[in-house]
This record gives sequence, structure tokens and C-alpha cells, in this order.
Amino acid sequence: MFAAEIHAGSDISRVDWRSDYDALTYDVCEVADDVRAGVLGSAVEMWAVDGAWARSEDGSVRQAGPRLLWDAVEAAHTLYVENGRPGRERFGVTVTAQVQRIWLDAPSRSVPRGQS
Repeated sequence: MFAAEIHAGSDISRVDWRSDYDALTYDVCEVADDVRAGVLGSAVEMWAVDGAWARSEDGSVRQAGPRLLWDAVEAAHTLYVENGRPGRERFGVTVTAQVQRIWLDAPSRSVPRGQS
């Protein structure tokens, strides 16, 4: 499990982060052990801005929407494990008005996005 902090570097991006992509910076942050235990010990729900959603509880998963969100999460986990469970310092984020891209080790090594 990992979490990301979004830092708004302008007044307008503090109101709506989508209004000033160039002012945003990102950091991967640690998840406290008690938070991790609480999340992993209960149902997990996810929603995406495109309307996709997934819910995992008691070993079963339900998902719907324009893409299979849980499948994308599983693919991301597989990539994470295959790359030796990289620490947060190995990840980076590039954000412009046109694109948001997560990368591993170098900007030229983009992490694949979940597909429809």
C-alpha cells in the first residue's frame, strides 16, 4: 500500500488542483501502521473520476464503470513486485497541463496506466 501527497504551489491550485497543473508537486508518503491495519482489515472501496469503481471485501471483488479499476490495481501491484518492491524514492511524477505521468527510476520509464 502506498499513498501520495499532492502539494499545491499556487492559490488557485489550492482551490482546484486541476486549474494549475504546473504548480503541483507530488511526494509518495508512508502509511501509518495503524491506518494500514485498519484498511487491510476491512472492505476496500475505490472510485475514479471516470466513474469506474471497485469494492473488495472478504476475498471477493465487485467492479464496474468504463474500466476495470481493480484489475488496474492488480496490474500495478504486479509491476511493483516485479521491480523488487521499489521504495518511494524511486518513483516520480511529471505533471503538465497536457499529461500526468508516474515513472520509476527515470522519467523515460513511465509506469503503465490502467486501461479500459
